[in-house]
Amino acid sequence: MVNLLVMAFAACFFVGAGDALKEHTLDNGRIRVLLPGVPVENYQKASFGPAMKNYTSKTAEGMFVVGSMDVPDAVGQTEEQIKTRLDAGKDQCLVSTKGKLLKETPIKLADKYYGRELIVELPATKEVLRSRYYLVDGRLYLLMVIGKTEFVNSETCEKFLDSLKVGK
Repeated sequence: MVNLLVMAFAACFFVGAGDALKEHTLDNGRIRVLLPGVPVENYQKASFGPAMKNYTSKTAEGMFVVGSMDVPDAVGQTEEQIKTRLDAGKDQCLVSTKGKLLKETPIKLADKYYGRELIVELPATKEVLRSRYYLVDGRLYLLMVIGKTEFVNSETCEKFLDSLKVGK
């Protein structure tokens, strides 16, 4: 019995803080996503448009961010116009973080909504930012993790980045 208790106690030290992902419904039911802990909601006003609603969850390894923002003039745009907007989002990310783009990948959400995955080196903090963002029916959705390279490439972060479900 004692050996079982010792093994259970020792196992606690091998589970990272970011490993306990739970599904959260956010943004008035528009977003479902896996996150650790209880996300904190806030708003961030951008100089180029409306405020972005953000949800952040921090662990010992790094930070998880979910964001959403209305982009009503993106409704009904062509594929090329949407891709131009996504490129502008990448450019804005690099300017605002003073980061170095390590990798950019065109992606789709639910095989229908265009997006980008970015991996950006953040020289000021010596961390890495990995984000996925999509334009969905006039709304921007963003998932982002920030931390050391091992963290942003971890299975936990991959599950988080793959978990986004959006509704209307």
